[in-house]
Amino acid sequence: KDYIYGIILSGNDFTIRANNITSIGEYYANGIDIEGPATGIVENNGVLVISGTSAYGIYSGMNGADVSANYSGNEISGNAYNIFGMSVGDVDSNIVNNFINLKGNYTTGIAYRGSKLTIADNRVVLESNEVGNESIWEGFGVEAVGIKVIKGAANIADNVIAGPGKGVSFTGNQTNVVLKDNMINTVANDDKDAYAIYANDSAVLEIVDNNIDYQGATKGIGINNAVYLYETDGAVIKGNKFDLDLISCYVPWAEVPSGSGNWVSFPISEGIVVESSNNVTLDNNTVNVQYTDVVGNYDTIYSVDFKNSDNAVISNNKITSEGNTYIYGLIITGDNFNIEANTIDTTSNYYSNGIDIEGPASGVVKENGISVIAPNSAYGIYSGMNGADVSARYIGNDITGD
Repeated sequence: KDYIYGIILSGNDFTIRANNITSIGEYYANGIDIEGPATGIVENNGVLVISGTSAYGIYSGMNGADVSANYSGNEISGNAYNIFGMSVGDVDSNIVNNFINLKGNYTTGIAYRGSKLTIADNRVVLESNEVGNESIWEGFGVEAVGIKVIKGAANIADNVIAGPGKGVSFTGNQTNVVLKDNMINTVANDDKDAYAIYANDSAVLEIVDNNIDYQGATKGIGINNAVYLYETDGAVIKGNKFDLDLISCYVPWAEVPSGSGNWVSFPISEGIVVESSNNVTLDNNTVNVQYTDVVGNYDTIYSVDFKNSDNAVISNNKITSEGNTYIYGLIITGDNFNIEANTIDTTSNYYSNGIDIEGPASGVVKENGISVIAPNSAYGIYSGMNGADVSARYIGNDITGD
């Protein structure tokens, strides 16, 4: 009644193949539970889990003993308030060519903490309304996320991930992730936080050759960023294509600390955000930003925003931005930046800004092609106007506007 398990096992060299497993519980439903020590294969199973509160298609390696397994060809579906397709704590495993289709208030496609995992050629489709605040103990947290890694080395390649909330999430200084050749489609729920790629304190992160399709839906409360990196030093974002439909939203400002005269912006709707992350490389990406709706006065979009991040390398990108009132192609604070060989085109109905350098900052702006178009005000490069020091060299840039 309260807890139901379809299969639970421990042991080496197991094979779970071609089963149809349906688990339905009032409170908790589990399709396959693998308890270590265990090794084996889970393939070509159909798993359906339904519960009023919590459900797990496959739950593995969470008892503290080692599990290593190959998961392939499985179809996992279900419905619950908080539902996981796969919750995995394995030492060394592979999740390949599975289909995960979940519905619920909060849905997690694949969650991982362990040592080494490959996640490849999977389809993860999630429907979540992100409504409710039931008290549930869950070590991975209760949220909407396609793939989540909180510990270990993960190679995530050639997956299709679709849903609200977070497409992928990497947190903690024991995460080492390569995200390559994935298709991520994130459609935000109304006024909810939403990120296609979210990273906080990741030790190693490479984001390479992915296609990101992002649709924001903030009404002024939910933070909408296609990419958000925080305290993730040395990250590489290279060769990706970003198609971003964003809300042009008002920007809250606050005096930090109070009485200091130092006014800090807290944007709500942005494209790619890198905050307090040093030595980050943004290279050879295509970033297309367009506004789809407007919220509040002085509505603004920052397409690419580097905040308090030193030694940034921003090169060979094509950043095209279409805004309503205020649009910024690139805004940056931080020392020793290098902004080189980018093509930055910004167009708006009022104010257009190509590159905005906010102090404290230092670096080089070299051989960029910048076009700014707006009926009222336009700035190719706008630098050192916030009252903090900026030192920069501007070399060989081609700036046009209207």
